Amino acid sequence: MTYLGQAAETALRRSAYQEAIEHLNKGLAQLPAIPDLPERNQQELALQIMLGAALTATKGYAAPEVEHAYARARELCQQNGESPQLSIILNGLSRFYVVRGEYQTAHEQAGELIKFASDQGLLLWLAWAMSTRGRELVRQGVREEGITQIQQGLTDHRAIGSHIGRPYQPAHLQKHMANMGSLKKD
Repeated sequence: MTYLGQAAETALRRSAYQEAIEHLNKGLAQLPAIPDLPERNQQELALQIMLGAALTATKGYAAPEVEHAYARARELCQQNGESPQLSIILNGLSRFYVVRGEYQTAHEQAGELIKFASDQGLLLWLAWAMSTRGRELVRQGVREEGITQIQQGLTDHRAIGSHIGRPYQPAHLQKHMANMGSLKKD
């Protein structure tokens, strides 16, 4: 079982997503043979998270299989007690709902990620979630609050030295501010 997970990780690192999916599906099929429920759930959790990532790469964020993998992983997290992996799951679900145009649900997922990341002291995930939720607020027409959250996320990214989302986030912020008319023109 662990060999299939390791093979899937190696395939993911090599961007061999279809190969990773094959290993992950084989691993998931072998799970019933593991008698210890907590161990089985932990292994399934890891496999489902990797499967969500591989399916996103091959089928896109909006594929129903992506939602299924992340939803199952979330269930397992709830059964096992929350772990730092929940941040990956909530982020995957949030992106799924954004691409599907289900902005309210995406907003809720990002809100849960903010709370979880804040409670756990996961600063990078907190910064990412603030920016994500800000974009969802803007899409829902709550522009001022959304822009404030995008700015906070960007500030948090800079404070921890993160380069994730650059130059994407400042460009997003500039676009939303310009749409509101709050960007000064030279």
